[in-house]
Amino acid sequence: MTVRSMVSGMVASGLLMAGGLACAQEWSGSAYGTVGYTVSDRSYRYLRFIDDQGTVRKDSVLGGQVDVRFNPQWAATVQVKVAPSMADEAKWGVNVPWAFVSWRPGNDWLVRAGRQRLPLYLNSESVDVGQTYDFARLPQHFYGLMPSNEFGGLYASRSWTQGNDELSVDAYGGESSLPLRAYTRDGGIDHFSDDGRYSGLALTLRQPTATWRVGAHRFLILKKDRTDMGANFPYVDTGFGTGYYKVDDRMPGPDIGRASHKTIHVFTLGADVELAPAWRMVSEIVRSQSPGHADANWSTISGYLALFHRMERFTPYVSFSRLKSMGTMARLSEALDNVNYPAYMPSSALVNQAQRVAADYVGAMDETAWAVGTSLAITSQSKLKFEWMRTEIGKRSAYVDSPGLQAVRQQHINVLTANFSFVY
Repeated sequence: MTVRSMVSGMVASGLLMAGGLACAQEWSGSAYGTVGYTVSDRSYRYLRFIDDQGTVRKDSVLGGQVDVRFNPQWAATVQVKVAPSMADEAKWGVNVPWAFVSWRPGNDWLVRAGRQRLPLYLNSESVDVGQTYDFARLPQHFYGLMPSNEFGGLYASRSWTQGNDELSVDAYGGESSLPLRAYTRDGGIDHFSDDGRYSGLALTLRQPTATWRVGAHRFLILKKDRTDMGANFPYVDTGFGTGYYKVDDRMPGPDIGRASHKTIHVFTLGADVELAPAWRMVSEIVRSQSPGHADANWSTISGYLALFHRMERFTPYVSFSRLKSMGTMARLSEALDNVNYPAYMPSSALVNQAQRVAADYVGAMDETAWAVGTSLAITSQSKLKFEWMRTEIGKRSAYVDSPGLQAVRQQHINVLTANFSFVY
C-alpha cells in the first residue's frame, strides 16, 4: 500500500466510523495480536527476517477492528493493524486490511464494497489472527505466495442451506497496490510495487465436520508507471561456446520481448476435515500459471498437508509443505545462473552480474518443509505456540537472502518458533 492510499484509507475509515457510530443501531470493537520469536541455524536470512540471531519481526502483529451495524441490512467494518513494513526491512507500518461497507438484502446474500481480503485460502480472512488457528505460523509455502492479500473493490456472496450444510459462492473484482521485495546477490534488498487487478470465484461447502473450498482467480499485474515489462530475453551467442541472455536494453543483441502486463491464473483447492473425534486434517493446494510461453511467465505449484490431534488444551500437529517453480520460469532462472561469461571477453564482469541479478528477480522457488508443533490454549481467547520446522532448499529459493554470489541451494534450514496470540 502506498503512503497516499494508506492515508486516504485511514481518513475514509475515520470518517466512516465517526459518522457510523453517530447513527448506528449497535457497534462492537475487538483487538488481536501475536508476539513471536523465531530463530534459525543459518547466518543468512530466510523469510525476510529469520536468521541465527533471532527476531521478533517475523510473526509479531497488533490489530484492532470496529464493526458498526446501521440496520439489519447495512453495516461497516474497519480494521487497522501494525506489523513490519512491507516497504522497509527496519520499520513497522500501519495497514488497513478491512475498510468496507456491507449490504445484506436477504439472509442468503451479502455484498461488500471497499477494502477487504481476497477469498483465496481457508484462512484468508483470519490470516493475521493467530488465535484462530493452531499453526505457530501458517505454511509459508502457501500463505506466503501473495505479498498482499487485500484489494479494493466489490465482493458478492450467495449461500444455500440444506440441513446442517451450507454452500456459498463468492465472486469479487477489484485492484490494489502490490508491494514487492526482491533480494539480489549483487545489490541486496530492493523494495518496489506494481499494480494488481483481481477477479475470481470461490465455492465453499461448510459441513458440521468439514469445510471444502475450490477457487479460480485471475490476477493482472502492471507496472506502476504503465511501461512495458520484460517478457522474453533472447540468448546472444558470442561464439566458441560462450554467450549470455540479453536482460538489459544496453546489452548488444536482439530486442528484448516486452508485454504491457502479466496475467496469472490461480486455481485453489482446500479441505479442513475432522477425521475422527479429536483428529483433524487440513490441506490446501494452489496452482498458478501465466498463459503463453514467455520466458518471464509465472508458474508454480504449492501445497501443504497437516494433521492435528486435540488433547484437552494441547493441540499438537505435524505438517508437510512443498513449493516449486515450473515451466519457463524455472528454466530461465537456472539458465541465467549457469551463464559464466569468460573473463577474456569484453565487460565479462558486468555481463555475469546482469545474469545473476536477472536470475534473482525471476524469483524461482524449490523448497520442501516438515514441521512439528503444538498450540496450548491458555484461555478461550489466547494461545501459546511452539514449532520446529526443517526446510530443504533444492535448486534455489527466493525466500533466502543468499550471502554470496552463489545462490543457496541443496541446503537445509532449521527454524524454531515460539509465540503468544490473543483476541479481545
